[in-house]
Amino acid sequence: LLIVLPGGDGSAAFETFVRRIRKYALDDQWIVAQPLAVFWNTTTPKDQQIVWPKKSDNVADALFTTEEFVNRVIGDVQSKVTVDSKNVVTLSWSSSGHAAYAIAMQPDSPVTGSYIAMSIFRAKEYDTTHVNGRRLVIDHSPDDQVCPYDHSVTAEKTLTTAGAEIKRLTY
Repeated sequence: LLIVLPGGDGSAAFETFVRRIRKYALDDQWIVAQPLAVFWNTTTPKDQQIVWPKKSDNVADALFTTEEFVNRVIGDVQSKVTVDSKNVVTLSWSSSGHAAYAIAMQPDSPVTGSYIAMSIFRAKEYDTTHVNGRRLVIDHSPDDQVCPYDHSVTAEKTLTTAGAEIKRLTY
């Protein structure tokens, strides 16, 4: 199961991109789910400051966190088809990356691997207690003008120290 958390405003705008991943990069054994960001009390996505709120963000108007949302999506898919629990992975970038880190660090996270590109990482926002053995690929560019490159370096150091298997790529 591949769960794609779109970056940017987290909207359905990336549906064609996600369908192409399914068509050209994965075989028939894979299922792809694309949750869409929920906008709690705003009229437009650009009005909401945190697109994918994680538990530690404490967004007052959020009815649930992104971690809870993704867990529900996984449960929904598992109620319909057999899912190989060893191959439940996330693909995230930009605005969704910080939440993908949190998803990977949950106690008993159903997610076994994560690909996180060009995203922020603030170590103080995470409890790394449960990241041991989790696999993450972190992809970032030193030329990124939105998400500082040193966040990927910090993520690698922090998560490796906590026992995660990290592969950091630079493009």
